[in-house]
Amino acid sequence: MRCPECGREMRLSKEESIESFKGSQVRLSYDVYRCDGCGSSYVDARSFDEAWKKIWDNYEKTNCIPSPADLRRARENRSESLCG
Repeated sequence: MRCPECGREMRLSKEESIESFKGSQVRLSYDVYRCDGCGSSYVDARSFDEAWKKIWDNYEKTNCIPSPADLRRARENRSESLCG
């Protein structure tokens, strides 16, 4: 990826941060593009979203919260048993 500020090639690195989630501190690990030329940095939105998804998935499992897919399957199974 080229730096939008100076046009130089940017390097990809991992970054971690501690964030607050549902009253707990969680560690996020995501990709950041850094420009050694001008010092600009840009977070890779896809890896940032994936990091939050992992946090949410872990929260659901830990707290026995059904995922949307689980709820959909349960509804489908219920309607089959009622109608079939």
